[in-house]
Amino acid sequence: LKYAVDPDLKKIIPLRNLRKSQMPSSLELVLPRKSNPNPISPSKYTQIICWTSTFDSLERKKATHSKNRRQRPGTSLPVKSRARSANGFRPNKTRPAKRPCSLAGIKTYAPYIFTNLGKEGHEGPANARGYLGTTLEGQVTLNAGIQMWQVPYTGTYIIESRGAAGANGTFLNISGNGFTGTLKRGGLGAKISGKFWLTHGTLLKILVGQRGMIGTYGCRRGHIHKQLFFRAGGGGGGSFVTYVNNTPLVIAGGGGGGGSSCCGACVGIADKSDGDSGQLGVLGSRCNSTVGNGGMLCSNEKGYTTEAGSGAGLLGNGSSSLKWSIRPARCFVDGGTGGTAGGRPSGDGGFGGGGGHGYAHGGGGGGYTGGGVWANDTSGIAGGGGSFNHGFDKKSGYGDALEHGLVKIVFLG
Repeated sequence: LKYAVDPDLKKIIPLRNLRKSQMPSSLELVLPRKSNPNPISPSKYTQIICWTSTFDSLERKKATHSKNRRQRPGTSLPVKSRARSANGFRPNKTRPAKRPCSLAGIKTYAPYIFTNLGKEGHEGPANARGYLGTTLEGQVTLNAGIQMWQVPYTGTYIIESRGAAGANGTFLNISGNGFTGTLKRGGLGAKISGKFWLTHGTLLKILVGQRGMIGTYGCRRGHIHKQLFFRAGGGGGGSFVTYVNNTPLVIAGGGGGGGSSCCGACVGIADKSDGDSGQLGVLGSRCNSTVGNGGMLCSNEKGYTTEAGSGAGLLGNGSSSLKWSIRPARCFVDGGTGGTAGGRPSGDGGFGGGGGHGYAHGGGGGGYTGGGVWANDTSGIAGGGGSFNHGFDKKSGYGDALEHGLVKIVFLG
């Protein structure tokens, strides 16, 4: 009797219930014919074999699963079916006592985990040395920070994409104690996954979003004996998985950057708001951006100029005030670089279309649609980027605070 344990190890399935493509090509393996050369994950299938006797090696090689007739070894003469073991083999004349079933794990497919490769800021990684010793060693090439990867097997894959978080808005008290605290938090990145049928040799483009940056400098309040530096956060980059022609498979939106104090006309040190998290739908939050394009800048005060940059989308760049956020975030098809911030409160958006913060306002998150930035003189909110999922068996949620993005691909067979 042979069984397989399902991927979640929740139940045992008889082999006869598995699809034909999942049936073993030998009696030792219960998995698809090809396996990853570097398995590191738990078994997808686990074999349980109940031995009832010892078997002759020749019989083991030539045994079939025919119900009534088998070929006599070395001849073309059929022989009558005789008593068989639970594994379908004819036992030797002596049948020893049954031994307990054994539960043996076997090699299976390891996940492919794409990271930011240690890079931070508005530009993507320049080399793939971070994949040495992993399943991606020698399989990834970089094109201006975008990772190019070829599908190794034909079959079903789970693709999970996580957008990067926006940076926190912070303040630094330099009056002697060096205390650093958080004003408003950056939004979380979205986490999106689905199943896809992919063909061997298909080339995919993968952009792993990078978290927004905190301003290098901030506005200053207080006299020489008590100085506080207030710094808003850049928007997090979205994480993208597309075909080489930019047709999207999965995109997870990045979080908006947290705000800081206005430092001038504003009162208090926490006037601006937390950044929005990456959105689970296709639209970014704030300012009514259009699907697939960059986020917008908006205000409820006539003539007010929003100082931060919005996030970029798949097809459209972000917006920038050109006062504090001096370069807008670029869309995925235009390279996906984050927006850059100028002047004193410089805090760039993360690679993946995150918007640069401006003065006291956080930058919008990148994604399928960029996050907008709504602001006035006393408050403001940076929107999260939108997400996209073209797969089946879809799932969605949120990542962790202050984290870079991630793309995880698992071959199911």
